[in-house]
Amino acid sequence: SATSFTVKAFLGTDVTAAPVATVANIPATATSALVTGLTNGTLYTFTVAAVNQFGTGPTASGTATPIAPTVPAAPTIGTATRGNASATLTWSPVGTASAPLSSITSFLVEVRLAVGGGLVRTVTVTPGTASSTVVTGLTNGTGYQFRVAAVDAIGTGTFSALSAVVTPATVPGAPVIGNAANGGNGGVIEAIARWTPPAATGGSPITGYVVTALRMGAANVVLGTTTSAVQPASARQLDMTLPQLGNYRFTVHAINAVGSGPESARSNQVLGR
Repeated sequence: SATSFTVKAFLGTDVTAAPVATVANIPATATSALVTGLTNGTLYTFTVAAVNQFGTGPTASGTATPIAPTVPAAPTIGTATRGNASATLTWSPVGTASAPLSSITSFLVEVRLAVGGGLVRTVTVTPGTASSTVVTGLTNGTGYQFRVAAVDAIGTGTFSALSAVVTPATVPGAPVIGNAANGGNGGVIEAIARWTPPAATGGSPITGYVVTALRMGAANVVLGTTTSAVQPASARQLDMTLPQLGNYRFTVHAINAVGSGPESARSNQVLGR
């Protein structure tokens, strides 16, 4: 069995001439070798032969043209998905002969305002095999775009195209509960809930409100609940139909594209009648 390998480099395709480079005593377990001192852009023929105690075996050969390493190509931008004061960005790196994927050591992500395109900051992402990152510290309700460049030992490559606009957001805050009012006498059992919008929309417009009526017993015990249909974003009160006579308090929560926010405080107690 082989105890080592020897690799030789020949200029052009003439393997009868003297080699321009030789790498000897390559471990028998190796499957590759680095040949230095060559000229970029020049064709070489390489031979490899196994060596043991009886001598050097036959050679195998192949040709290659060394090229100078370069900065990486621009990655392909992927998706940008909003989070709460954050965004998740994906991309696909692109390898080339002069900057293979294995040469990439990190990525540089630019965070830019969607309006005006101003640079907010840059984020370095490691390792070089990464294909996504979560960018934090963003402002809910503000639109952002991102672009990515790969980095290798030579430097920073070309940036990708800009991502789609993403606007971080979260659920809205709790509405401010207003003064509830008793229902009228006779007819449908009802009472009136009132509220004002939350101080914070979560960065996404409020699309509606849901009112919950709490039927109250002694010692503030909740005996049952009734929930309204979604009310318009412009609504500020609801004359709510109730299942039975009794004392009620109301809570309200707001809804936006992200989801439902927290309940408001309970209203004053009123009579459903």
